[in-house]
Amino acid sequence: DCLHELDEASLADVMSFLDVEKQLCRLLRNHILDTSALLQPDALLGIIRKRLDGYWCAQHLSSTHDVPRLALNYVYQALSVAIEFFSALNQSIEWQQKTPELQYKQYCDQHYQFDQNYRLFSEFADHARSEGWDILKDLRDKIEATYNEQVLLPLSLAWDTHLSSGLLSRWLLSGTTNQQDFFHSAVKPLLDKADNRKVYVIISDAFRYEVAQELSDQLNGQFRFQATLDSLLGVLPSYTALGMAALLPHRQLEYNQKAEISVDGLACASLAQRHQILSNVSG
Repeated sequence: DCLHELDEASLADVMSFLDVEKQLCRLLRNHILDTSALLQPDALLGIIRKRLDGYWCAQHLSSTHDVPRLALNYVYQALSVAIEFFSALNQSIEWQQKTPELQYKQYCDQHYQFDQNYRLFSEFADHARSEGWDILKDLRDKIEATYNEQVLLPLSLAWDTHLSSGLLSRWLLSGTTNQQDFFHSAVKPLLDKADNRKVYVIISDAFRYEVAQELSDQLNGQFRFQATLDSLLGVLPSYTALGMAALLPHRQLEYNQKAEISVDGLACASLAQRHQILSNVSG
């Protein structure tokens, strides 16, 4: 009863009781819901960082039904991402760029973050719900609607403008490599640097740019690797069989009347057939 009279700022430094954590999660959620267009992110994110470092969220301690540290972590992480999502959206955003090249660059530099934050919020909220904490439902509904109406819709309209202005007929962007040029632009130069040099290519179907960005950050931050991130202009239509064929070394891709794809006249549907194509370059 006492806690209901206090706001999140009043509770920010109170670390003693689990009930404070539960109330603070509700207060932060309501604050985001009620003031999403006017959020002051620094103060809210500061509160969340402090709570994640506190006793009730300590990851080195066990999580139980009575002490739900895992659920609290997921809720606070989801709230943090939601704050970043709305804060970014509240900035002045130029959704429509003058050229498709600028539109593409703007996504790689900035707009991908909306997809990333949407995914991360959904992931953390799902984890929290699996732990029995479904306090984020209203916030999930708001983020879902906002993402569709204020991110996907303007981005789709912006790209539609470029497609209808001739991009679809030529499907080329100055300064960006097409997917079908992957082998000759990314793999062959590495092989040519030295004899017996090996290059390993890991292909993950529908591996989104924003996921790759997160992975590259993790590799550079946690391991003794040097990861760089780049992108390709995907093939159209964008589906697995054509995308796989486009990544293989080739001079020409072809369809037959059955819509089967061939690489330099060779079938490429099976693992054995792709092995034959790769063996031509000692792969």
